[in-house]
Amino acid sequence: MKKIAITGHTQGIGKQLAEFFSYGAQVVGLSRSNGYDINDVDSIIEAVQDCDVFINNAYCGYQQAILLEKVYNIWKDTDKTIISIGSIVTDYPRIELDMDNDPWPYRDHKLALQKKFRQLAWTATSCHLSLVNPGATDTDLIKHLDCVKMPAKTIADVVYMALNTNIKEITVYAK
Repeated sequence: MKKIAITGHTQGIGKQLAEFFSYGAQVVGLSRSNGYDINDVDSIIEAVQDCDVFINNAYCGYQQAILLEKVYNIWKDTDKTIISIGSIVTDYPRIELDMDNDPWPYRDHKLALQKKFRQLAWTATSCHLSLVNPGATDTDLIKHLDCVKMPAKTIADVVYMALNTNIKEITVYAK
């Protein structure tokens, strides 16, 4: 049975991922609610050591990019998998088009994750890397926006597909 670590496993996409994978894998949830903070990189790294898959989901500034690099450096010579959850905002405008040219730290942080992923993904190592870039997803983060949102289950389906294929990077958005 695979052991899958998921950051941010109690809300939004992370919660859906934890529910989705709990039927066929041992899920290691890493959220503030159970004592994990992705700002404490060492505790996350210690928790994922024995896992087969690390789903780098929780958003907190540049921490996703930092965690990707740190876990990759430990796992690069293993047959383990790291799947990072990025965002469509790295390549498409904001939903609030009138604000698209304003400073937006969220986009900067997701761009850093994307850049780090692309830097590492094409190196010749045993570790498998994927980046899933969701568009508007029905989560608390964007509940205030009036737009078409896809269910978080859609992202769980895509993560499952990335885990079981050779997909390196994929962008998913609602119709």
